[in-house]
Amino acid sequence: MVLGQELKPTLGKGVKVGVVEGIAPDGTAGVSPALTTLGDRLKKSLDFRDVNLPVRVDPPNSTKDAKHTSLVADTIAGSDPDYTSVAPAAEIYNGVTPGSKGLRGGVDWLNREYQVHIFNHSYNAGASGLLTDDYASFLDYHARVFDTIHVIGAGNNQFPDAPFRIGSPGDSYNGITVGALDESLQARAGYSSYWLRGDSSDQTDIRGKPDILAPGGGVGNSIMSNGLYKQSGTSFATPHVTGVVALLFDADLPNRLVQGPSSHLAAKAIILNSARKRFMVGGENAANAGSLDNDATKAHASDADYLNAGGGIRANSSTAAAPKTAGWTPSNWTTNAAGVLTVTSPYDDEQGVGVVDAERAILQHQAGKQAPGNVTRMGWDVNRTSPAAGAKEYRINANLTNGKFLTVTLCWDQLTDETDGSEQVDEPIRDYETRGEEIDDNGIIIGLGGVPNYNLRVYKDNVLIAESVAPVSGGNVEHLHVPLPSDGDSYRLEVKLDGPATVTKTYPYAIAWMAGE
Repeated sequence: MVLGQELKPTLGKGVKVGVVEGIAPDGTAGVSPALTTLGDRLKKSLDFRDVNLPVRVDPPNSTKDAKHTSLVADTIAGSDPDYTSVAPAAEIYNGVTPGSKGLRGGVDWLNREYQVHIFNHSYNAGASGLLTDDYASFLDYHARVFDTIHVIGAGNNQFPDAPFRIGSPGDSYNGITVGALDESLQARAGYSSYWLRGDSSDQTDIRGKPDILAPGGGVGNSIMSNGLYKQSGTSFATPHVTGVVALLFDADLPNRLVQGPSSHLAAKAIILNSARKRFMVGGENAANAGSLDNDATKAHASDADYLNAGGGIRANSSTAAAPKTAGWTPSNWTTNAAGVLTVTSPYDDEQGVGVVDAERAILQHQAGKQAPGNVTRMGWDVNRTSPAAGAKEYRINANLTNGKFLTVTLCWDQLTDETDGSEQVDEPIRDYETRGEEIDDNGIIIGLGGVPNYNLRVYKDNVLIAESVAPVSGGNVEHLHVPLPSDGDSYRLEVKLDGPATVTKTYPYAIAWMAGE
């Protein structure tokens, strides 16, 4: 149980999941019915490699079945009795989508024609650089405009010129980028990429990636080579998170709270906030069982421990001054003499927010959508605000205990648009860019003059105890995981959008919180 809540099981029944990949080095592509345990839940396997855009009819079926893509699909939704999938009642829509044109055509067609809103991307650009940052920008655009959820592999140390860097499309803003756990299910796998491409390993990542870790080692099914075909990599960590999204959609079908406008933001906030950082193995009271950095890389400059020996926030310190830790820690932080925590890079450099946990994600969702005002100790919300509207406040109406943790995640969209202002994504040539100023028909600036930048703060008795305030260059997630400094029921979460107080245009955000774990 999490905070005393009882889990209501969900299997992803009827939820449509897109599995889109290119062509394997051996020339194979697509999901094979013969290599999976999907049965009639493999609804489509379409080959978009030679399509002309815009797509208006189903392209040919894929005929060269790939073990890689098939195993990815089976990890999401297979019914193998010996290798448990995450969402064994979900439906799979596969698209062979090599290159930018194939990707745009495939994602758009599966979304428009078959109402697929969840997409798994277990591939990356590779050393050849065939996929550029325009690819990630397309996914950012599609998530925001068409409310789709894109779960993307971080990559397996694929750039010889930039070790362990994450390239496109894993550098997406509005998707969820997934790194791999090793087979101990506790530490980042040694092959799993964890820096953004172009960053220097001796620098703190401002915009952290990956977002989250998931099991990626020794994944298989009982069909391929009598169960002997097992693979490891972020390709197989990614479908574990995609499957959790499908479980959330299934759980939400009766009330459609998540599956509405900004469902991608709600799902992202819930999954990231419910990730585990502690008690990975051995139960809730196990000692020294937290998620860990890889042994070879646990002494980066960004691995400074923000917690003191007693488990409280380390006062009057910073990433530059604190001792190193292999456990979860924000990548860049400072504290003052009173122990107020200011985080400017909220992710752990290797682990993101921690390790995906399907049970906790479902319980986080079950706690319900709760509007600003008095809220319970666990919940989530999708809302909008403007700089003119001031802060949105969530007051936790529960008696919380000193030393327990409060975890809060706030996310919003990078404003990426097509350069011609069109919303038709499958035109033959498309470019995407981050939107800056928004101007009305009279030439008056009505937007922020830049991308939205939200800040997140936590107060106790109206006194600030922690804040996540990454700069605008720091991405579009704020995250806090802090020990509660005292007992009581007067904890308050504050969401505030930066910008001139004259700006009244509203921008969406999603928030999730879990207090007292």
